[in-house]
Amino acid sequence: MVNPKQIEAFGPAAWLLLIDGAIGRSDLDKLYRNNAPKSAPQAARLARHQVVGAVVGHALKDAQQGQNDALRSLSEVANRRSRTEARLLTALSADAARDKLSTYGGMQFKRQRARMIWAALSDSRDGVQSAGLEMLKKVVAAAESGERELHIAATSGAIKGPALPSLSGEHNSAKIGKLRRALLDKDTTIISLREELDKMLSSLASKRGEKRRETADEENQQRASQDQQQSFAKTSSDLRQARLELAGSAQQLALLQTENLSLTDELEEVKARADDRVAPSVHAALLNEKQAWQHERQLLQQRIKDGDTPRDGVVLLIDAANIGAGARALNGHADFASICKRLLGGRSMRRCIAFAVADKGDERGRFESALQQAGVDVLWKEKQRFADGSVKADWDVGVAVAAMQWAGRAETLIIVSGDGDYLPLIPALKAQGTRLEAAGFKGRSNAEWQQSVACFTLLDAQDLMR
Repeated sequence: MVNPKQIEAFGPAAWLLLIDGAIGRSDLDKLYRNNAPKSAPQAARLARHQVVGAVVGHALKDAQQGQNDALRSLSEVANRRSRTEARLLTALSADAARDKLSTYGGMQFKRQRARMIWAALSDSRDGVQSAGLEMLKKVVAAAESGERELHIAATSGAIKGPALPSLSGEHNSAKIGKLRRALLDKDTTIISLREELDKMLSSLASKRGEKRRETADEENQQRASQDQQQSFAKTSSDLRQARLELAGSAQQLALLQTENLSLTDELEEVKARADDRVAPSVHAALLNEKQAWQHERQLLQQRIKDGDTPRDGVVLLIDAANIGAGARALNGHADFASICKRLLGGRSMRRCIAFAVADKGDERGRFESALQQAGVDVLWKEKQRFADGSVKADWDVGVAVAAMQWAGRAETLIIVSGDGDYLPLIPALKAQGTRLEAAGFKGRSNAEWQQSVACFTLLDAQDLMR
């Protein structure tokens, strides 16, 4: 991790330049979501430099107050993205590493330059750190002066690489001028397109909101119909058993009705023949017998009524990516079987589903086999890779859909994730009569999420594989 005191003299500009160059957009958006307040606009609606400014500003502000969690998370992402450059510098001697830092061969692109500087500042050798600070000083000075090119000294010969082309020679000046004008035109076009895109997104959001409000009743009816169909499929076997019991009870009821008719006839006959010589106790006995029969009949009718099936058992939904990342932060691997046993606390498990992300292979097969032996069903999604090198892999929507499918069908639902994106599920599940609990690792669990669920279990080292 880069020591903040190393680059304190350069001010926030050094952090902004390094983070903007070293970290991709997907990582920036994730850091923004983890730290931005509820009232902040969505990351997708902001330009890249706005997201960089918000993330760096929040981290530095917290660091000034003695809270380094945000700055540590930011540095961990930059360390991961600079692993290739760090391995390159580690493989070189101190002199060769310094020469690499000061040549065009190691600084061809903005992203390579930022990551190489970050790797140098994280290097344990003083000489390499000094060379990294010198290069950072040049980058900051160029940015503050408004220069569009960074002039780098030629190689000393320790590292052979392509020569640095002249940016001021006559043979290139016309080409550079054209390129500058083309870049300015493209920047203007991009800004215009972004403004149009923001307007279109705003308009689309308004239309979607109106449509949702207009069709709310219809969606509720469809959801109720789907719930009824699922409940019917689940209780079909119970209904068949109830029908058999109903047939037997109907026979008993028919016999009781026959006996009732006979008893009623006898009572009427006794009443017709009763006179002053009939003792009052006889009438009382007959009335008591009739009342007892009526009570028995009511109990029987109550038994044969259709009743709701009980919603016993606990349903667990595991965000494997979130829990796995929390375990790796503690230098271990999550023990999902132990976590499930701890969260159940002696309660019966109705269903357990793990939502995992991995490419096909032997490691994925072994992971799935281990979870299945623990009674955990696994749903897989492969990683999505983009042209800029970023990777998208999350199951937020899948977990939310599964939670709503179990709403009203399970008494207790446990979401094993510290992600605050699941907060809107709390009132929806509560309206269906389902209790929501959650669990997650320290440092990867949203504070509002912990306070809003009925019960939150904070996972720690005892939940790692031994």
